[in-house]
Amino acid sequence: MGISGLLFAVFSYVVLALAAFDGHYALGHTPAWQRPVVRLYLTLDEGAVLDSTRENQLSIVNKNFDKAMIIGNGPKLYGGKYRMEEIHNSYVGVYFENRVTRNNNILNINSVMLFTCAFSSLKYTPINSEKILIISVIAGFSLLLFYSGTMYGLRQRNIWLMMGLLISLPSLYKRNKC
Repeated sequence: MGISGLLFAVFSYVVLALAAFDGHYALGHTPAWQRPVVRLYLTLDEGAVLDSTRENQLSIVNKNFDKAMIIGNGPKLYGGKYRMEEIHNSYVGVYFENRVTRNNNILNINSVMLFTCAFSSLKYTPINSEKILIISVIAGFSLLLFYSGTMYGLRQRNIWLMMGLLISLPSLYKRNKC
């Protein structure tokens, strides 16, 4: 019943978004709630290019890979230096800003620590409903890490919220031991 309701809601959203679309897609003109459906529709129906800026961004990073390799370009300083707004990839963006000195260590160590907290909580939590919550948080964070490959997600609140949830998970099994 729940799945049927969810499918009906998604179908209704798609129909409403396409019905309200005036035929002219532009940032600032097309409302944010319509953009995902309209972009997908234009890509599938008319063969429109989904986004050409991402290819350009990655080619700039590829051409300038060896410049400032040790100290990086600095936060958001690549925009003025290479005439681009942002890199739509968290990992490449942070690497291009910080390079070898800080980038990879911060992302990798934090992710390993967060997953260690989550899986240790899963191991010691005897209550099945809490195990489902822990698995959901792990899945959500994993999807956010995947999503970060297509968007600069570090400036968004959802990744920091998920990190906070993963850090707080050991309190579940500490509470259950008492």
